[in-house]
Amino acid sequence: MMRKSKDSVGVMLKESRLGAVKNGCRRRSDSVYVRNGIDGAVRRLLTLALMMLLSVSILTGCQLAKADAGDDTAAEAQRDTLVGIMVTTEWLDLYNMDAWMEDNLDQIVAGGNVTLDAEDAQKYQQRLYATLVERPLYDENGQVTSSSKEFVFEGVEGVMFYAATVNDGDRGTYTTSSSDRGISMTKNHITVNDEGTFVDLEGTIYVVPQTEIPTYTKYPIYQEPDGDMYLVQGSSISFDTGSEGMSMSTTYDEEVSVTDENGEKSVMGSSIKVTIEVINRPERVVVSQLDDQSQLISRVEYPADQMPKQIVPEAETAYIIVEMFKQGMEQETIDRQLYDKEENGFYTMAAREDGICEQIYTAIKWEK
Repeated sequence: MMRKSKDSVGVMLKESRLGAVKNGCRRRSDSVYVRNGIDGAVRRLLTLALMMLLSVSILTGCQLAKADAGDDTAAEAQRDTLVGIMVTTEWLDLYNMDAWMEDNLDQIVAGGNVTLDAEDAQKYQQRLYATLVERPLYDENGQVTSSSKEFVFEGVEGVMFYAATVNDGDRGTYTTSSSDRGISMTKNHITVNDEGTFVDLEGTIYVVPQTEIPTYTKYPIYQEPDGDMYLVQGSSISFDTGSEGMSMSTTYDEEVSVTDENGEKSVMGSSIKVTIEVINRPERVVVSQLDDQSQLISRVEYPADQMPKQIVPEAETAYIIVEMFKQGMEQETIDRQLYDKEENGFYTMAAREDGICEQIYTAIKWEK
């Protein structure tokens, strides 16, 4: 599914490092040398090399892949489809370094060059699988009305969005999309026709200015034919978040052509774009109610992270103005929106500890 890359990285393990291997433990087995002899600095160097190679493989793009009936391994891999993206501020260790070092132990002990190429590095990439959980759905009064199933990567702090196939028992199998509060969806299209299924997703993650340059890692999310979903190692970016409006985008495009047991061919196509954009830190939100003569009825101020779940306007209120005050490095800015009786709610934002802004929805309950 990924383009093959001929890029390689040569790693020279100096004698001082090899001394740690040779003298760090008794030679009970080669695996002992790998697990206990090589110090942390060498492991970090090798992990970085593998990360560079797999990132190159991902960034070089994707190509149309057709499953080869004569190659069961390739056919199985190519049926996995790209369905989403996970973005984190912490790097997830998805490389099996012990396996790599065991396979290359002779070269490591001999003190020679260890050459890593992108195709070979793929063998040591591990998958992190998601769990399918059931979530309750609530009505406007807070009562549970039904439930839905969604995928979660337990223990991973990040932001993700995806469009995947869910087997929901008696409800059947369907394609559904899901996104975290930390991402604003700008496009969410799922098309199913005679040619196949096509997913087109776009989302923006808003982050606040930070004193240190942050690093964001984007992990592609895939789904297997049996419905299991997993993520693999992605690529990292760092950029200055000092000014509102700065942004960086990444797009993953992929098409997979598969043939079922009846010889019928179909295409699974995906285009997934994620943008990271800087906004000034939301500090407070002011909600003003006005009548049809534009006279002020009420004005209430809320901390950005303490917005109410709903607002019930006064009977004479004709429209509402919502002002979100944001603090920049040098000055305060204001985002202002007007909502009349045709609108049922609005979104504001609040920053998390990691600098990512989450959307907060407030419903408007107009008097009938």
